[in-house]
Amino acid sequence: MEEPAVVRTTYPKSLTRDPATTAEQLRSLRTVFDPALDRLLARHPNSPADLLEDLSHSADPATRRHVVRNATTPKDILLRLAPQFPRDFLLNPVVDWLLIEEPDLLQTLGMGVLKNVLKGADCPESLMGWAARNGSVEQHLAVTMNPAATPQVLETLSSIKGMVGRSARAHVRHPKPGRVAAGTSRVFVKE
Repeated sequence: MEEPAVVRTTYPKSLTRDPATTAEQLRSLRTVFDPALDRLLARHPNSPADLLEDLSHSADPATRRHVVRNATTPKDILLRLAPQFPRDFLLNPVVDWLLIEEPDLLQTLGMGVLKNVLKGADCPESLMGWAARNGSVEQHLAVTMNPAATPQVLETLSSIKGMVGRSARAHVRHPKPGRVAAGTSRVFVKE
């Protein structure tokens, strides 16, 4: 299927930046494929659910990323896009409420989402601590790859036998740096 031609149109940019712009006005702006406009619409707090649904299928990754970060994006759209943009998903302010309503939400999204969040330097320390105490081997290893893992979290992981413990002890922020485990990637040690 061929992507439609990008048509640059003039539109009142003030409407896309005005918080008082109504859902109907925003919906009426999207008449042609214009990634710059789509990104602005995906960010707008008054974008209606049907428009956000359309934008969530955009070929433009930046547009989909803005949909994930929009606090008014419906839950089903957020959950569908979370595997594509796990860190952006975590930055959406609504996610805190979703986790209160459904504490196992990150685990139900699939391993990829939680592992990618755990690897990121912007992962909350509380989530890394939870994963170190309760997570699977894959989640433990994801935390050991996180450059921001705290010495306390690494100490918890270093007590686990096998690859997890070796990886935690090889982390540059481990409080008692030991010898680098055999087979540990030089790239990992450098990070």
